Amino acid sequence: MDDVQESRSLASRRADVATGLLLTGAALAIGVAGITWMAQRTHRFWLASEDISSFEMYSLPLHTASMTGIGLIAVMVASVLVVRGRAAMAAPTLIGAAIGPMALVAVPVSEQLALGNGVDTVFWWRALVAGIVLAILGTGTWWATRHLDSIGVLADPDPPECRRPLMSGTALYILATGVSLAAQVPMMMNANAPQPMGMLGWALLVGGCAVAGTALTARQVAVATMGCGAVLLLMATAYLRDGGWPGVAGWELHAQSPIILTWVAALAFAAGPFAGFLTFLVRLPAVHSSLEPARTDG
Repeated sequence: MDDVQESRSLASRRADVATGLLLTGAALAIGVAGITWMAQRTHRFWLASEDISSFEMYSLPLHTASMTGIGLIAVMVASVLVVRGRAAMAAPTLIGAAIGPMALVAVPVSEQLALGNGVDTVFWWRALVAGIVLAILGTGTWWATRHLDSIGVLADPDPPECRRPLMSGTALYILATGVSLAAQVPMMMNANAPQPMGMLGWALLVGGCAVAGTALTARQVAVATMGCGAVLLLMATAYLRDGGWPGVAGWELHAQSPIILTWVAALAFAAGPFAGFLTFLVRLPAVHSSLEPARTDG
């Protein structure tokens, strides 16, 4: 009887986590789709007033799905970090998602913004949208952390007195973030260069993914890597096109969207969980006298 009740309780906790992620995804999808729909609607009205009929509008569903996917990954990564007592790393991970890849959510919503002398959007609009996105991500993370540890999602590390990790979580976060950021800097030499804020955001997100990978089992890391790959494939399908700047829904009318899908950022993002998992596998032996068998005289 106790086993049945425990099984039901575990299923209920799993359902709670899934519900939180679904609500987070729904909130992100509604926000992204709503902003982009308003922008495209404004564009269509302006095009009609100028008697322009042959103008391509990019896929609203693909854009919404891409931003929702990247947001959910950020929430799951941050939740793992919080459960492992690394909330200080979870916060910049969420901020990185909001100012990096999810900067595309802040599409121009008026003719004035869209035609504003080549400027993507005004600062207050970007800050407002980033704040809303960050609030949704933070709420989803808070919800998930209430139930994640109790359903056995995370791996139990070796006892600290037996072996010590290859590097600390803080060192790994700094290293992964620094390498990802440094690898993207040379790409700024190109004409269609990523924005510095976007590069920093990607790097912070990659650092969080790497540290989260240290808390996962081999199967969970495989699932995480496939999830990152699926989101990257979705983003490539939604945005990459010939001719330079990505074809992002809502940015069509003279406004250049931020470059966010570089091959360096994509590779670092996909490899992040696995890189962190390697530091979990490759551990340095710790020699403690307390582990040696006690000697007894005669």
